Amino acid sequence: MLKNQAALSEVLKKEGVVAIGTEGKQGTHLVATWNSFLQVIDQQTLAIPAGGYLLTQENVEAGSRVQLIIGSKEVAGKSGPGTGFRITAEASFREEGAAYQVIKEKFPWARAAFLLEIKDVECLL
Repeated sequence: MLKNQAALSEVLKKEGVVAIGTEGKQGTHLVATWNSFLQVIDQQTLAIPAGGYLLTQENVEAGSRVQLIIGSKEVAGKSGPGTGFRITAEASFREEGAAYQVIKEKFPWARAAFLLEIKDVECLL
């Protein structure tokens, strides 16, 4: 079960920006998406529609772990309004299978499902 699951679930219900970082030959690479684009597949797996993310995919396929920053000022945090999380995950890109179908049905423009197997969730705020 995910640490901080209740608060993280609340954040996922609010709109906001998700920053996604990988590491590759060119150094740190950042991309972004919206909170509402993250789909919960199970208690350890999130899926994101991938329209582009080509360098992100290259980095993941070369072994990079992935870190996300997600938050909302509309969800109570440790010391007042607003909370945020750093999620560390192992990732893969899928162009078939159940998770891909979930993504493709909601986001027809997606070329792949960017799957995140969560390894750690840290509450930052």
